[in-house]
Amino acid sequence: SAFARVAALQQDVKALEVGLINKKFYYNDDGTKAGPVSYSELKSIFQEGRIADEELVWFKDMGREWKPLSETGDLYQAIQRLDTPPADSDAAREVAAVKIQRWARGILARRKGGDAEAERVSKTQ
Repeated sequence: SAFARVAALQQDVKALEVGLINKKFYYNDDGTKAGPVSYSELKSIFQEGRIADEELVWFKDMGREWKPLSETGDLYQAIQRLDTPPADSDAAREVAAVKIQRWARGILARRKGGDAEAERVSKTQ
């Protein structure tokens, strides 16, 4: 449905904002380090049940320490959503288009002197 697609795009915006889409991830696969995999690959692996919440994962921003997936904050929240489409180039373009539209609306509202409208737009971003 259109509502599900919008919700999925909003989640991809969040993923872009926290920098997950362009990262490479490693995970524990039966005691062996596996990876690197992309965000969408890791999400698929999780949703297929091939890795669990307590499996150790790592990506560059974590330093040297591997952590259980459930303790990775934004990553864990992002990959739990079942309705989010893979972060392929089409989805990334759609997300970028939505962000640009919001930004442009805010600029136009400020230029027209619509401070209330500019404030409303900036709060939705």
